[in-house]
Amino acid sequence: MGSRLATQSKLSSLESMRAAKTEQLNNAMFSDNGANSGNIISLGKEINALTSQINQIQYGIPQYYYDPKINKVVVEMPKNGSSVPIMLGQSSTQEESDTTSPRAKVTLPENGLDMDIYSDVVMDRLSEDESNTIINQYETQTPKSVTVAQQYRGSKIASQTAQDQIERDNNPERWVNLSNEMQELFLPSWLHVQFPSIFGYTGAALLNNFYHGFLHTFVRHWDQWQEYIPGLEQLITNELSEIKYLLDQIRNARNPNSSGEAINRLNIELARLPHLNLPLLKAQILIYKFMQKNISETSYLGEGVSNGQQVRVYFQVGNQVMVICVSKEIYSPSPEFNDQRPVRLIVTSFFIDRKTFDKLFFKKKCWPKK
Repeated sequence: MGSRLATQSKLSSLESMRAAKTEQLNNAMFSDNGANSGNIISLGKEINALTSQINQIQYGIPQYYYDPKINKVVVEMPKNGSSVPIMLGQSSTQEESDTTSPRAKVTLPENGLDMDIYSDVVMDRLSEDESNTIINQYETQTPKSVTVAQQYRGSKIASQTAQDQIERDNNPERWVNLSNEMQELFLPSWLHVQFPSIFGYTGAALLNNFYHGFLHTFVRHWDQWQEYIPGLEQLITNELSEIKYLLDQIRNARNPNSSGEAINRLNIELARLPHLNLPLLKAQILIYKFMQKNISETSYLGEGVSNGQQVRVYFQVGNQVMVICVSKEIYSPSPEFNDQRPVRLIVTSFFIDRKTFDKLFFKKKCWPKK
């Protein structure tokens, strides 16, 4: 009895301390005098440490493992021994019906984990005939009868107002407070990534999903993106230092399971660090603007097929090759994009060197304009 009271007293004390620190954080972030980034980072770390202590008292230390029966990474809470699958784009504590918060659940048939390159994953190389067959199937594929937003109800197309603002702003890394019109970008939103006119389709990529689109390629390949995008390295250093150790784990993952476990740990951590939603959004917008600028007819190199049978589109960027991994499904044109072509989704993207690319099979301009 005495031990239980002591534990409860300690828990109450920690929760009071966290509430006080959270109030300080909110005051620092929304002060008319401007936020002190060093103070915000320090407060965030203190809140994170207090939350970890609280969770350990309440639930014990969670253990992660891959459950092949359900093909998901599972978090096991020691207090009651229950195992909870970590769902796509949400933490174990987030309600499935919650579509008003960043990274709300949007279930897609493909994810970036399956399309990334890993040092521990070696697949049989496809023959040229096999690759040709897959590319030809993509070229002649009939679009689905629905748009991407109709197919995935938990997502929406970014408004024209938001898209126009992104196009006009050359320095999204400097964003401090977003207008009401821009707040929608914190939700799972599709941005139009316009493909060159020689293509029979255009592109769309999703914001705020750990397994698909801009957020996935950032957390998995941030070290590559920062080599090309001015301001991204400073953004990571100054505003995302609290989760840098998790970004390192995701980048260094040697197989999809390890990557998925690290991403789920990051997802859970971010549920306690809401002040990081804005810098994560800024990182995604920087990648979008870079991608849109470099997906051009002059930089286009061709299409190929990974050993996992996924089609990739290649674009020259400096002395590297930007790999755009596109979806197997193709969707009806989205009126919001002002583009009459059907839409393929950009699942993830990364870079390879030119020497590696030159060893790959690829076909150029296999998507004629229709």
